[in-house]
Amino acid sequence: MLYNKIWTLMQGKLHAGIWLDYSDDVQIYTNLVEYNSIEAAAVPAGATIAQDVRGLILKSVTNSKVISNVIKQTGRPIRCVDNMLLTKFYCNTYDGCFAGLVTINNWKMIGKKCLIMF
Repeated sequence: MLYNKIWTLMQGKLHAGIWLDYSDDVQIYTNLVEYNSIEAAAVPAGATIAQDVRGLILKSVTNSKVISNVIKQTGRPIRCVDNMLLTKFYCNTYDGCFAGLVTINNWKMIGKKCLIMF
């Protein structure tokens, strides 16, 4: 997946290469999610690209595997929300991203229920 939209069309809206809500037993393998670097260079200074572009958004995705994905030029590569029980993250690559794996309201990840390996 490659983002090619101009910044003015994306501004203020959340975008993701892969977005899953309330799923179980999903396998996300060997994907490339990249925000077009030419368009990314054209983003105005002070713009909120870090808040608006994600590689993967996963909300309540349980018993799943996220393996060997490459995410480039996004604000936050992977955003996990709510229950990620037994979901495993292996060998994902982030290149030119603002942050790494971001978790929100993930009280069910505590106690080694979610395995994250870099």
